[in-house]
Amino acid sequence: MRQIKFILTVAALIALVICAVGCAGSATTTSNGTSAGSNAYASELTAILQSRVDSQTETFKDYTPDEMYKIDGKNIVAKGDYVALIICADNAKAIETFNTMAGEGAAPANIKAKIFEAVEFPSPADTDSRMTDFYSADEAKVEAFAGAICGSGAYPDEIAIFKLAK
Repeated sequence: MRQIKFILTVAALIALVICAVGCAGSATTTSNGTSAGSNAYASELTAILQSRVDSQTETFKDYTPDEMYKIDGKNIVAKGDYVALIICADNAKAIETFNTMAGEGAAPANIKAKIFEAVEFPSPADTDSRMTDFYSADEAKVEAFAGAICGSGAYPDEIAIFKLAK
């Protein structure tokens, strides 16, 4: 029985090593299944954004429970060198807009503006110059950023678009 446990333990360790070696440098998969290419910082930024989503969930779940449909588990998206946090009334439309424009290499500010044209966003307050106030992102690893939150603070709506440095 001991030999079987030992063999299974060794096999599990070998599988972990193979996965670690095989997965190094692979694409980062976000909460909605999109990937951020092979940018090494993408997975770290995705974790930072997930922490923000978790914080917003805690803040708004009792305050505005009717708005919680916006935090749908698909709020972090990625396309190429872009990673975004999108919380709004029509996440699907905003994500579609993000994917199209990020695929074209648009500036984050232009992507944000196009999303605002496509979906309703209550009282937007720009956070473009305050990236580190809201996210602990490494400025040296972010080429460009554009963001906005609900200015009144009454809704969880938030958009943050990061173009990662190469």
